[in-house]
Amino acid sequence: MAERLSGIVEVFYSFQNAFGTSVLKEIIVCVLILLIIVWKIKPTKKNSKNLPPGPNSLPLVGYLPFLGTEPFKGLHELKKKYGNVFG
Repeated sequence: MAERLSGIVEVFYSFQNAFGTSVLKEIIVCVLILLIIVWKIKPTKKNSKNLPPGPNSLPLVGYLPFLGTEPFKGLHELKKKYGNVFG
């Protein structure tokens, strides 16, 4: 597998454009530019004004890792800070 991958990389390095730069370098630069653009345009939690205030959480597991060994106490602290879930 590694030999095949190194062969593909060598093929990219062997291609040159009209200016003499490697095609692989151009692809990497384009991908980096696209990632920066998406990162700047993507709305963050701070920019979304339609959501009520709440704790930061992780994808898929939510706030569960931050509740500690006694989740009922952690949830009680969140209630004091942010209010009732249903109110």
